[in-house]
This record gives sequence, C-alpha cells and structure tokens, in this order.
Amino acid sequence: MTLTEEPQKLLELRQFYLTQVEQLYQQIQQWGTGKMEFAFTDNYPVEDKTGEYQAQFLTANIIQKSQEVSNGTVDFWPWGITFLTEEGIIKSHGTFNEEELVYMQKDQLTYTERNGQILPLDEGFEQDGWYWMFGKLSEIKMRPLTEEVFWELMRRCAGYSPEELP
Repeated sequence: MTLTEEPQKLLELRQFYLTQVEQLYQQIQQWGTGKMEFAFTDNYPVEDKTGEYQAQFLTANIIQKSQEVSNGTVDFWPWGITFLTEEGIIKSHGTFNEEELVYMQKDQLTYTERNGQILPLDEGFEQDGWYWMFGKLSEIKMRPLTEEVFWELMRRCAGYSPEELP
C-alpha cells in the first residue's frame, strides 16, 4: 500500500495496527498476571503514514519480589506504521533500556538471495506476529515474542536479573 492509495485502505491499515496493539496488550496482561500491575493511558498521539490518531499507552509495573528490589516500570507506547514496509511498531522503555517490538506479516516480507537461495531478509521470521528486534544496526536480530522472550525484554528494560523477577 502506498500513500497514493485510497484513504479507506489507509484507515483499514490503521485499524489493523490498532487491533494488533490491543491484542499484544492483552497478551502482556496474561503473561504478567500476578507478577505485574497495569495502567492504561488513553489518547496517546500517533502520527504515521495513515495520518494522526490516538492509541492506548500501556505501563507495566513489576511487582516487587522482595524489599531489596526496586519496582520496575516498563512503558509500551504505539509508534505507528513504518512508511515503506508497513510494519507496526511499539516501543518499550524502562529505566535501563529502550527496545522495539515490530508486527511482521508474511505478505510484507522482503527477500534476498544468499548462496543461490531466496530467503527472507528478516532473519528469524517465522509467522505473522510481534517480534522483538534488537542488536546493532548492521546485525539486527529478531525473535518471536513468546512469554520467555517477553520476560527477557522486561529484564533488559527494567535492569533486573532473572532471580529478581517475580
């Protein structure tokens, strides 16, 4: 989809992104049940190729495991849809790090040829869904966002060791 396409198509793309964001937030709440407290902020401004709109911003507070561990907070805010690849992005930000989650779709993948094989340019892609993208610009890696990967992301953002998380 390009910017020259019908406004209705762009609105459908926006709605698809917002639906994926909402589903991710529901998944995060499920993974964090009993381990985190959640707060939503409405009307977070987003501007991307579909225009200006508002979405929900999620704050996840890790419940302290002991008094010696400070309460970790990680914010998840919708960043919008990328211009060229139409991937949806959510930024996660904690005291120690900022990370990026990307919603990837098989029909939006770009491919490259390596050793005579046509392979997805995005190494680690498995299926439509949210992925954690990290690493240096020249060596970006992506991992499907599973519960295990989610808690690794939380540790990195909040600065916790595995033993410190609930």
